[in-house]
Amino acid sequence: MSFDPLLITCFEGLVETLHPYNFIAKEAIKEMLTSPGASEKVIPILPRLIAPLRTALGHADVTVFENALATLKYIVSDIR
Repeated sequence: MSFDPLLITCFEGLVETLHPYNFIAKEAIKEMLTSPGASEKVIPILPRLIAPLRTALGHADVTVFENALATLKYIVSDIR
């Protein structure tokens, strides 16, 4: 399964502050990025993930920032 539309949508959902939207975005990203073979699926769409991740990292809400930071950790550990 391609990560193209779903992972990008979940990254855009990182800025959500209402439950269950923030939970779904965070958990879906975690599941996709930790799945076997994720790096082959993430690398082609990585440029499209940067803008939503950057927006979430600059968000005023601390929880949004922490979720974005955790997501960044998953990306770094997956791609190396």
